[in-house]
Amino acid sequence: MREKSVNIILLIVLCVFTFIINNTAVSTDIMESRNIVTAREMVYDGNWLVPTMNGELRLEKPVLPTWIAAIAEMISPDNLGLQRAMAGVAATMLVIFFFLFGDMLTKSREYAFISSLVLCTSYSIIFMGRTATWDIYCHAFMMGAIYFIFRAFTFKGKRYLDFVFAGLMMGLSFLSKGPTSFYSLLLPYVICFIIFRKGTFKEKLAPFILCIITCVILSSGWYVYLYTLHNAELQQVIHKESSAWIEYHTRPWWYYYKFCFETGIWALLLLTTMFFPYWRNKSRYSKERYVFPLLWMITSLVLLSIVPEKKNRYLLPILIPASYLIGYAFMYWKESATNFSMNRKDKLIYRVNTFIIAIIIIAIPFAAYIFLYSRDKMTLFVFILITVFISALAVYLILASLRIKPYRFLYGIVGLFVFAEIVVLPYAGEIVKYEDNNGAGGLSAIRSMSELDDIQLYYNEFDAAPRIEIIYDAYRKIRPVSFRDTTLIFSILPCAVLTHEDLSDEMPQTVLDRLDTLHIGRFDNNRWSKESENYSTDFVYNVTLLQKKK
Repeated sequence: MREKSVNIILLIVLCVFTFIINNTAVSTDIMESRNIVTAREMVYDGNWLVPTMNGELRLEKPVLPTWIAAIAEMISPDNLGLQRAMAGVAATMLVIFFFLFGDMLTKSREYAFISSLVLCTSYSIIFMGRTATWDIYCHAFMMGAIYFIFRAFTFKGKRYLDFVFAGLMMGLSFLSKGPTSFYSLLLPYVICFIIFRKGTFKEKLAPFILCIITCVILSSGWYVYLYTLHNAELQQVIHKESSAWIEYHTRPWWYYYKFCFETGIWALLLLTTMFFPYWRNKSRYSKERYVFPLLWMITSLVLLSIVPEKKNRYLLPILIPASYLIGYAFMYWKESATNFSMNRKDKLIYRVNTFIIAIIIIAIPFAAYIFLYSRDKMTLFVFILITVFISALAVYLILASLRIKPYRFLYGIVGLFVFAEIVVLPYAGEIVKYEDNNGAGGLSAIRSMSELDDIQLYYNEFDAAPRIEIIYDAYRKIRPVSFRDTTLIFSILPCAVLTHEDLSDEMPQTVLDRLDTLHIGRFDNNRWSKESENYSTDFVYNVTLLQKKK
């Protein structure tokens, strides 16, 4: 038990570096902006049960992650680091449940811990754990549900408490992102569990029904409330979201063929572990440690491939069984090296996988020089620090590769990620330079302008609505208004309007003649530099204050 507690503490410390340290280095993306804007309106408009986004009903996504974001906003307003830390806590919960499940499944804390280190160094889990989006919450809760379900069916007795906890976790998962994790994580696990677990579960029937009832009650409460108050809008959203599965972002069934790259640095090793004839008899524990997670991963991949709508972030659940597979490979290499039982083929496969990773790491200082130091975005001291550390680490990894030291290699990769998250990550935002308004930070600069205190923002209703990132930066709603409706314009004065062009090009002169106008500034909210092909004038706005003419 003491060893288990030490492992959990070490994983929590690693998760702090993985998901929380320097988590504001990169600007918000569109999904984060939507979630945080909705959370702000929950707090400041009191829309806790009927969420809105920029003043419009926002019922497309379940409410739990937005509640969490709203709590973060109440604790520390406009704190992106805290918002992302909430997601980091969810990701940490996923890792801990992952460890506990692996330990219980295989009765090997070593296997569970090694696999957890792999999970913490996989690209998709790091990305999702560092962004204030919905995906990490639903899968974190579902991993907890899987752990409690396994406990309930593994130990003798009715295990009511485990079943209730499983039901609670499933309900929270549904409130985080609907049936997403039920389909992509729980269903593949249940299929594999049924295949591998034999015997009768008659004594578990009553507590299992209680589990389902708990899940249904928790999952449906918010929807029942919406059905009562906003039936038509809810029906429309349900139709829209269900149609999206077959009509939007549709891709061919083979679109996920590059799923291995979601692990990032472990892509080649994951591909290697999928060669079933080679790995299936490498250990007497291969059924639990290899065959079960392999079937789990493949089942999840098949189910995700069936759905026409496909996005790379939907592959996050695959990382869970994939990390167990990679952990199995590391544990086999370590045991066989210790027992001097590795044959030439084993050594070759180990060295090919690890040596390639070590060689790739050598490119980091060159990338730092090209994208940062040569552009005066990094100091000489930091560049030298990166170069020295990476060079020493590369030598360490190459030696671990040549001398067949798999755990040393894995620990070296963990050290690389910790170093990167402390030293390198703060410069990530500099690679994609944020264009600002004379150093003022884009449209976020208006937050500190006294002349715009308590002033409502509007845009021309005949133009496209501002992107949600604009609304996030403005820290207030931006509502549509007709620039041609003189009566309406005068009824909302004083106000400020956003226009891409000069106001005189969009508002009739007959209206302007009756107003006092003050041009506040031209604000560029692009996250990309003007030289980038991703730069867009959609993020460039003039802000003009309108008042009645004295």
